[in-house]
Amino acid sequence: MTEKPDCIFCGIVDRHAGSDIVWEDKLVLAFMDINPVTDGHVLVIPKVHSVGLTDIAPETAGRMMTVAQRLAQAMKDSDLRCDGVNLFFADGEAAFQEVFHSHLHVFPRFPDDGFTIGAHWDGRSNESLTASALAIRAVLDRDGDGLELTGRGGETRPERDVPPRPRSGHSTSPPRPAGPPAGRGLAANPRP
Repeated sequence: MTEKPDCIFCGIVDRHAGSDIVWEDKLVLAFMDINPVTDGHVLVIPKVHSVGLTDIAPETAGRMMTVAQRLAQAMKDSDLRCDGVNLFFADGEAAFQEVFHSHLHVFPRFPDDGFTIGAHWDGRSNESLTASALAIRAVLDRDGDGLELTGRGGETRPERDVPPRPRSGHSTSPPRPAGPPAGRGLAANPRP
């Protein structure tokens, strides 16, 4: 069923590599991460080899999320220590992807479990946020994935005219709250 014989995750799908499987259906496989962040750390993968998020067939990507949701509930209902659940998907080397077969981390969380996310959680100006939104929406519109903007009550509202982002100066808008401190990252290495 897989397409890349030298991929360790494809080897797990084909049963050429060992793993502790917790879920399998026609589209996805879920198994224990051998370098877990916490006990119960599971990886959900597409059975057909894909490298990044945008390489996964939409039906399979949706199924991965559905399985992650089910696994999260199972973690909460199990004897594992689980006060919350994190999902993590690294797409590309710059995003710390280490195994180049798409995979979604699902792992239990609890206070002082040792996992943190290191980032510069600096606020951005409204102009910067709007410029980023426009850049993304331009590609979505170009590709025919238009956006229906709605208000809080669900009513459709027209797009507003947004001035171009200034080239200099800084925002007077208040910063967003700081995020979690730096710490250890994720590694996904299945048992050979």
